Amino acid sequence: MTEALLEAYREDIRVRIEGPEGLSATGGMVEVTEVEVGVVYTNEQVQVEAFAVPHGVWEYAFGYRFTSKDRTIVISGDTGPFDGLVEVARGADVLVHEAYATRDFLRRSDETQRYHGTFHTSATKLGELAISA
Repeated sequence: MTEALLEAYREDIRVRIEGPEGLSATGGMVEVTEVEVGVVYTNEQVQVEAFAVPHGVWEYAFGYRFTSKDRTIVISGDTGPFDGLVEVARGADVLVHEAYATRDFLRRSDETQRYHGTFHTSATKLGELAISA
């Protein structure tokens, strides 16, 4: 996937390196790190933990919990509703989560409702999960 993205942006990267922007040649380089559930980064200031989230038929989708000395921020990612979010977000200062408006959802076709109900979270359901957390 990384190789395909680099190829797709090859000309953009070339122009940024060779053109007036003067991007360093290393600015177009990529270092890939495969993510797995658990701690993915830590230093003296922050620990970043990846957790699995459901996103329809996708095998891998992740959210992240950032914990510092004085704050915890959870970014759930693009996900359908799941009860595990309550445990991950418990005690967090901030929860960032995408959501769709229930009123607009009800105006959509049955097929679209099935899709959104599997791949995304309603604002109503998110509110319930946040209260539980």
